[in-house]
Amino acid sequence: MSNETMTQAFFDEYHVAPAEQAAQPSSRTLPRQGALADRVTRTLATTCVIAMLECLCNRELQRHLQPDIETAVATQMHCTQCAPIPVGSRLRMTGWIERLGDRNVTFRVKAQDEQEQVCDGQIQFAIVRRAEMERVVSRKHEAIARREMFAPA
Repeated sequence: MSNETMTQAFFDEYHVAPAEQAAQPSSRTLPRQGALADRVTRTLATTCVIAMLECLCNRELQRHLQPDIETAVATQMHCTQCAPIPVGSRLRMTGWIERLGDRNVTFRVKAQDEQEQVCDGQIQFAIVRRAEMERVVSRKHEAIARREMFAPA
């Protein structure tokens, strides 16, 4: 991990809120179905906004890691969705390193649509040894395979 150059890691880019990531409300929560109700409820799911921000942070971190030796894993997320995000909105997503430790990094992240800020938060990453991460994931894949081998048909 290169701490000197990592302090300069940031992103500032635009994305369009995709329709396939819209939150799907229960039909019981809507008093009546119709064009207006559909338009009001076609908003981007909060988890999708956070996942997009996490991916952008991770991409920036990977540029400063030794790819054969280490990788970044998100460990904590503290995000507030400040406003609804209609499908099709143009989002400006920004993030920069707020804190840098020996083996962890905290990004400050923000998302804004054409009218207002829609998300604000922090995403913390641990920098871990790639071999250890691969070992843990492999062990879990083996457990899944054993479970599926004995699952009733």
